[in-house]
Amino acid sequence: MLRLLDAKKIKTNLKKLLGSRKEKSFNRRNNNQKIKLFDKDFDLIFSIGEACSCSQCLRNSRLQFYSYPFDWLYGADFIARIKLLTSGMKDFINKEDLEYHSEERNINCIAYHNKRNDIVFNHDFKKGVPFDEMYQIVKEKYDRRSKDFISK
Repeated sequence: MLRLLDAKKIKTNLKKLLGSRKEKSFNRRNNNQKIKLFDKDFDLIFSIGEACSCSQCLRNSRLQFYSYPFDWLYGADFIARIKLLTSGMKDFINKEDLEYHSEERNINCIAYHNKRNDIVFNHDFKKGVPFDEMYQIVKEKYDRRSKDFISK
């Protein structure tokens, strides 16, 4: 069973629904282990939220153990993200679609905006490393995450 959770619901309801962390046990997702939540077993819980905080909240709650395509990104609304998923992540990160977004932040990265799908890659392009060099590394990472995610 697959269930989508957004960060706002998790943040407002998690304590109430789960009680203390000591009272609930969570299974680290392995090949055939399930994640227990709301007295149900789940094969996979992933973030589809519009910001890094969604995935961080899942990790802090011990509900997510791997990185998936939408983790640590922002931008694009829910419908756009669903379209990416249903298209097999087509045009998720094409070099020609990326444009400079910003770099005046407290992390050592330059943010790039994908003008085709409105996703912003906030944590991937390191300052001081040429764009072409970083693009290849980032593309391989997201291709791997997408492939792993789609195969689950």
